[in-house]
Amino acid sequence: SSEFTYRSDEYLDNIFTETQIVEGTALFIPSTHASLRFVVSNSAILRSGWDIEYLTVTDTGICSGTAQYTDVQGYIQDHIYGDFYASNRECSFLIQVPTARQITVKFEYFDLEEGFDFLEIYDGNGWNAELIGFYSGNEVPLPFISSGSSLYFTFRTDGSIVNRGFKIFYSDADLVECPLFCSGFGECTDGECICDSGRYGLGCEILPAPVADEAIFSDTLETIVMEFDKDTNRAGMFGELSTDCSVLLQQSTISTLGNGVRCVWRDDRTLLIRLGNEATIRVNDIISVKGGLLQESNPTEEHPITEAFTIHVSAPISPEKPNVVIIGQTVIQAGRDLILDASASFITGGRTLFYYWSLDEVCLDGVCTIPGLELGGYVSVQHGEELFISRNYLIDYSPLTEFRFSCYARNFIGLNSEPVNYIVSGSDKPLPVIVIAGSKVHLIDYDEDLLVRSYLDVDSDSFRRIQEADGCPSV
Repeated sequence: SSEFTYRSDEYLDNIFTETQIVEGTALFIPSTHASLRFVVSNSAILRSGWDIEYLTVTDTGICSGTAQYTDVQGYIQDHIYGDFYASNRECSFLIQVPTARQITVKFEYFDLEEGFDFLEIYDGNGWNAELIGFYSGNEVPLPFISSGSSLYFTFRTDGSIVNRGFKIFYSDADLVECPLFCSGFGECTDGECICDSGRYGLGCEILPAPVADEAIFSDTLETIVMEFDKDTNRAGMFGELSTDCSVLLQQSTISTLGNGVRCVWRDDRTLLIRLGNEATIRVNDIISVKGGLLQESNPTEEHPITEAFTIHVSAPISPEKPNVVIIGQTVIQAGRDLILDASASFITGGRTLFYYWSLDEVCLDGVCTIPGLELGGYVSVQHGEELFISRNYLIDYSPLTEFRFSCYARNFIGLNSEPVNYIVSGSDKPLPVIVIAGSKVHLIDYDEDLLVRSYLDVDSDSFRRIQEADGCPSV
C-alpha cells in the first residue's frame, strides 16, 4: 500500500532482518489496496514457491476489548484469520443468555504457549465471579457447565511465541442432546450418555476412583509419602481419626510401621505415614490399603470408590546419611571400664543403626602406634550402639595412654554415615566422670530448642580418694 513500502521490516521475508514470514501468519494492511513484489536472484535455489489468499474485511478478527455473546448457541475463538493468535493481547469474552438456566461449554481445540499465555474462565458475568478454569499449554480442557446464565473468559498473551489458540462451542444447556456432550468419553444415545469404561456420571465427567501413584521413603527415612493421582476425600480421616492409620491401612502393614506410627494427610492427595520406633518396613515392601473408603474429594453418589490395593515402597530420591553422635568420657581413670555410647545418633529412620567401631591408634608421649590385636580386634567386632571395654583390656597400657577411636554407622537401606573420631585420654589420678551428652557440632533451626545434658558419676572408692587428695583434680 502507499503506507508501507515493499522493504517494510514488518513484511520483508529476509534472513538478514530476521523478519521471515511464517506460513499461516495473517498480515493486516490498513488500506484499500496493496502490492506484492517477488524477487528471485540468479543464484537462488528454487523451491516449491508460495500462494497467498487475500480478502477484504471490516474487522481484523483479532480479539480486543470485551466481546459479548447473547445467542443461545455459538462459537468463540481468539482470532479469525490466519493460524495463530496475536501477541501482547488482553481481551475478554462475555456469554450472557438470558433465557438459559445454565450454559454448557466444549473446546474444539486448545493450544497456547505453556506458562506465558493464559485463558481464565469465571462462573458469572465478570472477573469478580468464581474462577472455575485457568488454562495454558495444549491439553484440551474437558467440557463443563456453568451455574447460571453467564460465563466470562479472559485471554492474555505475552510478546513472544504464538500458537494456534482456542475455539469454543457454547450452548444453552437445555439444547444439548446429552449432558456435557458426554465429555468426549462416551456415546450419546437417545439423550443419554453411554460412558466409556472407567468414566462415570450423567455426562461421563467423573473420573475413575483415586489411585496411588507412588509410595516413597522421605529422604530422612522417617516418613513414607503416598501420592494419589487426584484429590481425595481423605478416607474420612477427620477429627479423632485424623492420625489413625488403622482407618485406611491393613493390620499386616501397620505391624511393620513401628510403635506410635501416625498417618497424616498433608493435602487431599498426599498421605504421610510417619513411622514409629523400631519400624521394620523396608524398600520394596508392600503397603496394603483397605477398599471401600477412598473417593474423589466432595463426592456424589455417582463417584466410584477405590477398591483395596497394594503398592510397593520405593527408595528415597536423595537420602540423608545417618549422623553418629558419641557420648562418653574424654578422660578415663586407670583401672576403670570405658563406655562409649552412640545411642544419640540421628537420621536413623526410627530403627537401630549397625555400628562399626574402630580403635585406630594408641598414643603415649606423642608417639602413636597401632593397638594390640587383643584390644583392637575386640573393638572391631562390636556393632552395637554402645562400646563397652572392660578394664581388663586396658591394664597392659600406661595410665597416661591416649586412645583414638572412630565410628560410623549404616542404616537399613545400606547408607553409611560419615566417620566420627573420638579421643579418650588416660589419667593416673582419681577422677570423677563428667559427661556432656550431645554432638560437638549440631545444626539447629532458628526456632528450635537446644538441650545439653550433663551428669557426674563418682564411685565411693574414688570419692574417698578424691577427698584424701590434696586439692581437686582438673578435668
